[in-house]
Parts: sequence; C-alpha cells; structure tokens
Amino acid sequence: MTANRNEIKPDTSSEALRLLVGPNDQYYLTRWSRRDKFTFNWPAFLFIFLWRGYRKMYGLVAGVLAVCLLIDFFGAVFHYDVDLVVNVLVIVFAIFLGFNGTALYRWSVTRRLRKLEARTAPEDLLEAADRRRANWIGVVLVWIALLVYMGLSMQIGRLLEHENWLFRH
Repeated sequence: MTANRNEIKPDTSSEALRLLVGPNDQYYLTRWSRRDKFTFNWPAFLFIFLWRGYRKMYGLVAGVLAVCLLIDFFGAVFHYDVDLVVNVLVIVFAIFLGFNGTALYRWSVTRRLRKLEARTAPEDLLEAADRRRANWIGVVLVWIALLVYMGLSMQIGRLLEHENWLFRH
C-alpha cells in the first residue's frame, strides 16, 4: 500500500505543519483532519489575491495575473472589452477559491513541508518551518505584483491604442 503524498505524519511533522500554517493553525488543522468536503473559505473568496499572498501561495497569483495580462494584450490587439473578461475571470477565480481554498492550501502546505523535510536536518525542521510560516510579507509582495500588473496593463492599452501598430514598418 502506498502512502498518499498529502497525508500528514503525526510526529514532528505535525508540529512543523502547525508552524508553517502560522496564525489560525487550529482552524486549518481541524478542517483538514475532518476532511470537510463542502466548506467555504470566506477570506479566500473575499480577499482573493491577498489571502493567497498571506498564505504564501504565490504561484497561483502569478498564474492568474499572467493570464490577465495575456487577456489585456489580446483584447487590445483584437479590440474587445478586456475589463469584462478580466472581471469575469476574477469572479470565477474568487468562487473557485471560496470552495477550494482550504483544500488547495492543504496541498500547498503539505508540499512545502515535504520539501523542507527533504532539505532540512530533523533537528532544524521546526526552526525552518517557523521561518516559512504565513505572514504579512506575502501580502505586501502580492500588492506589489498587483501594482506591476496594473502598470503593465495600462502600458499595453497605451501601446495598442493606435490602430495597426503591429503592422507598421
């Protein structure tokens, strides 16, 4: 029988997991142990990007912002309403996170814990986990990423404002 890679070991790994989660660890550990299938995570729904930043789930934030930039670019090239498309994408993403945020967070934390266990000596595991816990620095990083996205989006709009700019010689 093979072990599930997302299973949590009940030894020092559970203490390291608690430290990785940081604030509200009891909420998440309780949810994960009960394996609630239909939970709704209001912070993940309401604070889409900021919640991800706080919980150090940067990959998903970067992916969504990259898709939004592509939509901005192609919207400007093909002259369609990018605001509507981006707003619908963000609303769908918010609903998805509301229903799946807790499970995705479990997957993310478990993955980070396995990487830490592989790279860290057992006696240093708790200290390493504590240094990588959820914190407000991630929120600041996401705010910066959102500002960069908005700046790039405005620049794309300005560059593509002139008809047929791609075909000028």
